Formats: sequence, C-alpha cells, structure tokens
Amino acid sequence: MAKHHIKDFVAVKQSTFVGRYGLVWQRFDELCQEMGVSLTPIHQSQKNHPKTGKIKKPKKMDNYPLVQLYREICGHYALAKQRHYSPMLVQALHERVMAGHELIYGAKPSNRSGLLNFVFFTFPNRVRQYQTLFWVSFGIFYLPLLIMGVACYVNDELIYSIMDNSQVAMMESMYDPANNHIGRDADRASDTDLMMFGHYIKNNISIDLGMYGLGIFAGIGTILWGLYNSVVIGAVAGHLTGMGFGETFWQFVVGHGSFELMGVVIAIMAGLRLGLGVVAPAPYTRKDALKVAGIESVQLLMGAVIMTFLAAFVEAFWSSSSAIPPVVKYVVAFGLWTLIAIYLIKAGRTHEFR
Repeated sequence: MAKHHIKDFVAVKQSTFVGRYGLVWQRFDELCQEMGVSLTPIHQSQKNHPKTGKIKKPKKMDNYPLVQLYREICGHYALAKQRHYSPMLVQALHERVMAGHELIYGAKPSNRSGLLNFVFFTFPNRVRQYQTLFWVSFGIFYLPLLIMGVACYVNDELIYSIMDNSQVAMMESMYDPANNHIGRDADRASDTDLMMFGHYIKNNISIDLGMYGLGIFAGIGTILWGLYNSVVIGAVAGHLTGMGFGETFWQFVVGHGSFELMGVVIAIMAGLRLGLGVVAPAPYTRKDALKVAGIESVQLLMGAVIMTFLAAFVEAFWSSSSAIPPVVKYVVAFGLWTLIAIYLIKAGRTHEFR
C-alpha cells in the first residue's frame, strides 16, 4: 500500500513541476527554433498548457533571453533527476541543457558523444555510480576462481569434475613448455598472430555478451554463467600450476588478463544492472526502469567489450611472443593492472556526470 502512495506522490509532484515550468520550456524551444535548433517537444508541457493564443517569440533582449532560460532549465534538469521523475522528462530536459550549452558556448556535440568521451568519462563514471554492484560482481567472479584454483592445485584430479579428459589434455598441451606456440592448441598452431587476434575477439566477446544477455532473467542467468566461467578458469590455473606448468601459464595470461578478467567482471555487472530493472524497478514503473537499466547496462557492456578487445590485442601480439623475457611480461602486467585500477578510480571525475 505504501508503495502505491509513493508512486502517486511522485506522479503528483511531476505533474505540478511540469505545470509550473512548462511555459518556460516552451519559450526556450521557440528561441532555439529561431536560432536553427529543433528540439523534441515535451508533450506533457503542451498538454498542461493548451494554446489559447499565440505566444510571442522571445528575442535576445526579451524577459527570457537565452542565457537566463538556460540557467533555469539546468536547475529544472537537476531537480528532475534528484526527484526521480520519468526518464522521458529527464531526457527531454537533458536535451535542452545540451542545446543551450552548444548555442551559448559553441560546444560541439561530437566532443560529448564520441568514443574518447565514452572511454574517459561516461564508462568509468557509470562503473563508480554502481560501485556496490561492481564489488558484488567482483566477488561472484574472483572468489570461486580463487577457491577452485587452490583446490585444483592441491588435488590435481579435481579438474576432471569440471572438464572432460580431452579438454584437460588440450589445456596441458597448450601450456606445456615444449610447445612452440604457447597458448595455442594443435589445431591453431599454424595460425598467424592476426588470425589469433580475430579468434580471441570472437571467443571472448561472446562470453561478455552471454553474461549480459542472461541478465534479463532477473540477473540469475548472469550469476550462473559468471560462476561457471570463474570455476573453469580457476580450475585450469590451479591444475596447470600444480603440474609444474605455472611459469609458462602465468607469463602468458598475466598481461592480457588485466583487461580480459576485468572485462568479465564488468560484463557481469552489466547483466546484474539489467536484472535490477526487472526485480527492483523503484522508484520507476517496471517499464521505465527497464528503459533506464537498458541504457546504463549497455554502457557498462560497451566498456567491457572495449576492455576485451584490448585483451585480445595484447594476447595475440604480446602474450604469445616467446622473444619477450618473462620478467618483462610480469613488469608490464603489473603496470597494466595498476593502470586499470587508477583508470576506474580516477577517470572522468573532473566533469559533471549525466
């Protein structure tokens, strides 16, 4: 019952909000139209303000000049986000904030929506926004990995409860010090680095997409798929280390693992964020919650895919190289893990996050 009261309260407050400021938004839209910028109408404001006559189009010297209107709408946008109004209203106000900024300061939309902006601003801020979800995903992946790794190191027969004999034999041959192409099975021994790059992209990104897509089942599918991959990776690492193939295995995986394993964690995070739209939609309706979860989870997934792409590049052209001394690989790997940690903690903090 209380839940319905809260939703009714939010709906009433939004209606009052739209009724109070709808005319301001309408005048701002008209001024933008004069200056060659068309905006998607806020239908609620038009509904609450039926035309009873022509509203004078504002000029730069009128009571509602562009700068004054822009400042007001920035405040309206902040309030709409804080009060959890509908995503459609929040997005419409955001569109007006960006349009006003471009008209006043000459900002270029491409600078705010390009790949670099996503990598250094949107993605790391989105990860920090849901840092609790990040640590949950981190635990889902790394705790079983560590437990299974130790167990298979102590008992080398345990891996056969996870993988069949042929799979175990293939893994052992891939990381046998006698193998001239470490990390490649017999079927791919003749493949070039470029071919392996494509193979790694296809294989590893499909895992990220699987983690994410299964999130629609209230996040349960993501958790199960994440646990499975975690247990398999831990089992392989523990078994190979216990066999004495540790030096070969670790110098191969430690570099690209920084990008690949963190990408898996964030892919799990993306799936769980999608699942939250199903199981915990408040303060939105479930339909609106899924829209918000879809946007935010896809941003997380895109970041995970970029990290997986970088991992594939490192794996194909760096990790597999026998010409690079192991100590160099370990030093570089330490630098990559440190760089990723700093990136996720610090990147994009100097700007307002929307």
